[in-house]
Amino acid sequence: MSRSNPFNQKTRQIQHTTLIVVEGDTELALVKYLRALCGRNCGTRVSPENAHGGSGDVVLEMAIKLGKDFDARACIYDMDRAPKLKKHIRKAKQLGIHEIKSTPCIEALLLEILGEKVPASTDDCKRAMQRILGEDSLTEIPTFEKYFPKELIERRKSEVPQLDVLMGLINRNSKK
Repeated sequence: MSRSNPFNQKTRQIQHTTLIVVEGDTELALVKYLRALCGRNCGTRVSPENAHGGSGDVVLEMAIKLGKDFDARACIYDMDRAPKLKKHIRKAKQLGIHEIKSTPCIEALLLEILGEKVPASTDDCKRAMQRILGEDSLTEIPTFEKYFPKELIERRKSEVPQLDVLMGLINRNSKK
């Protein structure tokens, strides 16, 4: 019987890294939930960062500042507080940062994923989402598990462009 050489180590798979900067706690819970859906063998290591309720400018600035060491970079922000500083918008385009825009807010994107009618104003979107959720909170991952099962996400990603981009960044193996 031959022994294996203890100095021979298995070759490690190179893992792609993705930074996703989010505007607030709801977006953070969504990204963490989608990352958990993909499992460990998704082809990328996703690092979500929270801008804690800042405007689109704050989110873009954070993505620009933190994104240097990542293979892919993205940011999620609401269009009701869209970025206004041209230097951030221009720099984000130069660095290839994917901008995932929720119009007018993240609740509108979630309503669209659910297949519900999306109201025009932020307040109406929040009220519509709260009617669906009741006492549940969008800042907790179990809420996403309850209302956004994997089958729904898989079915709706081809119809919701923002979800498709986000899933593509998180699960690189699905694009092959």
